[in-house]
Order: sequence, then structure tokens, then C-alpha cells
Amino acid sequence: MTTAYFDILLGIWLMVNWKNRIAYVLASLHLIIVLAVSGIDEVTYRDIGLLAAALALFFDMGLPGRKKTGISPAV
Repeated sequence: MTTAYFDILLGIWLMVNWKNRIAYVLASLHLIIVLAVSGIDEVTYRDIGLLAAALALFFDMGLPGRKKTGISPAV
């Protein structure tokens, strides 16, 4: 039951868009713990996908304090 409350609070935190880097790290750690504790079942694949998404969002933000540079879209 505590996991559900944590998931709801984390989701609200991400919707508020405040200090997302911390939220992504907490989401990743939470999913790693869930995967380690729950074992392998039909929900495992969903959790692995969510973990990959949380890590992708974390690494996509770039380093703190540095400007994100990317390829500008063609005009």
C-alpha cells in the first residue's frame, strides 16, 4: 500500500515540474527496488520499461548547470 502512495506522490511531483532530476532518480531507485523484491512475473516487463523511461529522462536532462546543446531542427 505504501508503494501506491509513493507512486501517486511521485507522479504529482513530476506533473508539477519542480526539480525533476531528483524525481527521476527516486523513480529509478524505486523501480529497481520493486524489481529486486517482487521477482519475475507478468508485471516485470512493465516495470523494466518504466525503469528504462525514467533513466532515459534522467540522462536526457544533461548535466546540471550546463546548457543543453543539440541539433537544431531543419527549417
